[in-house]
Amino acid sequence: MTPKWSNLPNGGDSQENSVDLTLYNIREKAEKKFRKFASLFRERLFMNLMSFADESGTHDIFGLQPGSEVAGVVGYLSWNTRLETYCGQWQEVLYRYNVKFFHYSEFMNEENGPKDPNWPYHGWSREKRDRFIRELIPIARNNTIIGIGGLVSVQDYNAIILDSAKYDHPYHFCFDLFFGAMSCFLRNGSLWGYTSPFMPNEKVAFFFDRVDKKKKQIALDQYNHALSHDEENRFGGIAFVSKEDYPQLQAADLLVGRTRIICTRIFKGNQPVNENSWDEDLGIGGRILAMYF
Repeated sequence: MTPKWSNLPNGGDSQENSVDLTLYNIREKAEKKFRKFASLFRERLFMNLMSFADESGTHDIFGLQPGSEVAGVVGYLSWNTRLETYCGQWQEVLYRYNVKFFHYSEFMNEENGPKDPNWPYHGWSREKRDRFIRELIPIARNNTIIGIGGLVSVQDYNAIILDSAKYDHPYHFCFDLFFGAMSCFLRNGSLWGYTSPFMPNEKVAFFFDRVDKKKKQIALDQYNHALSHDEENRFGGIAFVSKEDYPQLQAADLLVGRTRIICTRIFKGNQPVNENSWDEDLGIGGRILAMYF
């Protein structure tokens, strides 16, 4: 007889409320993969804290193309011991919904996605889409310390900042805000309700999604700039890994996508977070620190 787990929500439209041992294997495989990954970096960097971050809205330097009005770099900070649990739970949900990996922009492609029979969410009802996201959000939120980000209104940046003071791309500026917010939180976590103070020598290892050479160089330039101002020696190493292989970056992808939308509403003078929305779920307990310009 095949062992079963009971009382687990079912991702499909069936009323069946149990899953077989395959689900356990999915979780175990994901946790084991992260343990192997973390051990490699712990050996070299001795880091207990990890940050996985992603960018959004950086495809147009002038902020004119749809989705580029606000650019941002946003991610989660967590203890590496919590990320192991996170990986298993996240992969569980993807398996139950038959989704190979999660890309926020792909998920939100309601204009062209439904026309493509290969779209991972083809045929999903709005209720199922909502249920799927609301299962992913608490996994990221509850297994991380805080969401941290830096965002900018691209057109305002271009209009206000003097040419002599501008970066080549607002993307640089977002990294400045991101690393600045990270430093601020590590120094003053209690201001955001984090009761366990970080040790003075507690460092963060940074992980970003693999990007093209130009964007990677921007990230490295701003990371080195942040290092030169890291008086408390908080910043550890930096690495670029595959979003498809590491669910932590998929959560960062979701967070930056929603945070960018919230900031767009703020800049337009609209209500930033709607009641009972995904965004409200993301920010329960005030666990997002986003600096924006």
